[in-house]
Amino acid sequence: VAKMRKHPGQTIKELLEPGDSLLSLCCGIGIELKKIHGERKVVAVDIVPEYLAELKKKRPEFETICSDVIKYISKAPDNSFDMVSCIDGIEHLPKEQGWKLLDECKRVARKRVLIFTPQGHTKNEPKDTWGIPGGDHYQKHLSGWLPEELATKDYQLYWEQGATSAHDEDYKEAMYVLY
Repeated sequence: VAKMRKHPGQTIKELLEPGDSLLSLCCGIGIELKKIHGERKVVAVDIVPEYLAELKKKRPEFETICSDVIKYISKAPDNSFDMVSCIDGIEHLPKEQGWKLLDECKRVARKRVLIFTPQGHTKNEPKDTWGIPGGDHYQKHLSGWLPEELATKDYQLYWEQGATSAHDEDYKEAMYVLY
């Protein structure tokens, strides 16, 4: 396990092969998509239309879909994307929905799944994230995830780093990969 400060978008860029398609779940304004270039299909899904509008301004070539991620991915065909990512998203779902999301990501991904989340439960109270009102009620963390839990679904700890939350909580944030 690497212990380093690395942006999740850099990890996505490093693991995508030329031409690979990407499904980005809980994409927000697409911070993790900034480094994604080249000819490829990118579909970004979030439940907050204001976040998607901001993403579309910066990356009009990406397909954006306003939807609950569980509803969207449940309807996606098997093996329909090379990579599926959920960066800072699973902790915003209740635990039961998070387990379903993990299973659905495995079903939809042809090559790999990337999950980025704090380890354990951390507070995250509503605020105008990125200075964009409209998504406050979706910002609260509803679950926490530990490496041993994710390992039960074959997700492996890829890298981790220490961090401090907006509420001054010390925690580790980590990337988990399913190949």
